[in-house]
Amino acid sequence: MNVRSTAVQKWTKNLAIIILVFNLFVKFFISQNIVPYSIQYLSDALLVIAFVGAAIIFFCSSKKTKKAIVLWFIPVFIFLLIEIISAVINRSELLLFLWHIRNYYRLFAFMFIAIICFDMRDIRKFFNIGYWILILHTVLVTIQLISFYLDFDGNFFHQDYLNGIFGTTQGYNTYSLIFLLVVSGYYAGCYLINECFKARAYISFALAGLVVAFSELKVYYYLVIVFFAILLLAKIVQKTRKKLLKKYICFAGIIAASYLIMGLLYPYVFSFFFDSEILREYIAKTSYGSEQITSIEVEQEPIPTETIQAGDNETVLPSTETQPTENTETGNTEISEEESVTIPKVNRLSAITIIPEYFFEDGLDYLFGIGTGNAEYSKNEHFCSDTYRLYGGIDYNRFTFSILLLETGFLGILVFGLVFGVWFLRFGYCFLKCKTAEKPIYYLSFFISFVALIDIVYDAALRSEASYFYGFAIAVGIICWLKQGSTNE
Repeated sequence: MNVRSTAVQKWTKNLAIIILVFNLFVKFFISQNIVPYSIQYLSDALLVIAFVGAAIIFFCSSKKTKKAIVLWFIPVFIFLLIEIISAVINRSELLLFLWHIRNYYRLFAFMFIAIICFDMRDIRKFFNIGYWILILHTVLVTIQLISFYLDFDGNFFHQDYLNGIFGTTQGYNTYSLIFLLVVSGYYAGCYLINECFKARAYISFALAGLVVAFSELKVYYYLVIVFFAILLLAKIVQKTRKKLLKKYICFAGIIAASYLIMGLLYPYVFSFFFDSEILREYIAKTSYGSEQITSIEVEQEPIPTETIQAGDNETVLPSTETQPTENTETGNTEISEEESVTIPKVNRLSAITIIPEYFFEDGLDYLFGIGTGNAEYSKNEHFCSDTYRLYGGIDYNRFTFSILLLETGFLGILVFGLVFGVWFLRFGYCFLKCKTAEKPIYYLSFFISFVALIDIVYDAALRSEASYFYGFAIAVGIICWLKQGSTNE
């Protein structure tokens, strides 16, 4: 690599670090009205510049390195091809198509940048800094809990606002969740696999447990149970489970203490994990929190063809053949029952049936959806689709699965899932074959790939700035793989 490309790599690495740090703290300053909401789009500009720099470095690399990197991104290229076909078939608007690309490909773009620019020394520094940021995060969440308790006369039911370094805007606890999983997962893996960072493993896990309890991030418990269960299975297969029982008992004690604290703050939680009816209702909620968790506008604005609520989980929408009329007495938009269609609101379970039933007309729609970008939403009207203006009331944009299914059909959602599924399997294989100190890094990337698969259905985090944290956590495994000369495949 020549001097010029080395300089480009240095600048690109600095930009990548700025993007990570920026997205760790910008939500806090936005929620405190210190900076405007629009400042978060700065990371988009930085990402484009950094991506160009990474591309230059990539083309200056050896053929072996380029081939190794490209192999990891083949599923992404297939997904992009399907999206292009969907856009062409459905004649998607260019601006909406680009907005869609922006929402979904930040994750992949940042992964590429991290793979190109970071090395193992950088990764260790990041996790070291992440540990101290976790401490700050816990302190801020605690302060926010006390503040909300005092402001609301002892009412603790404001947990969706307790997001620490990510501010006090409802819905941003999904950023907190991913951050906790990455940092605590890394140190727990280091201790359980390589028997190092013992103190940090327990402290980071305990801090994460406190944040989870205060913010009522119930899904964290399910995910860490999977984390420990799969690791235990791998240890049994590899016959390396010595001294594991004592460690697992300690971690289980931390989880139990966290759950107890959560139950004391929010008593209904005690029945949550043991009542199938409550659990079913939770899974079938129409949103994660009450506001959408995307990188774009979090509050739906009134639109000329306003949707009419027909119950808690249904929306009456205008048919394509009629126009809504305005009631001069109430000022509300009304649609006669004979000229309307009632569509149930989308939730985590129902999207797979509601979207095809009400939006797909033929085989091409089932395969490629209504067009890449044709259901996007933004506060900026240029990036807000007509589909959202008419049907946004059913909350299809609150879950990655529902909006992606709508835009790209079953083929698109299948391949998008396969992207993370392939990485999940590859990292699992690398983890089992690895004999070096980097084994915990493989396991972290393996686990976060699994979390991403769950997140497709759970919420819309993969479409938000939280995707940068996903991208980093997945990229570290590929960086490790490249460092070892692809010997684990």
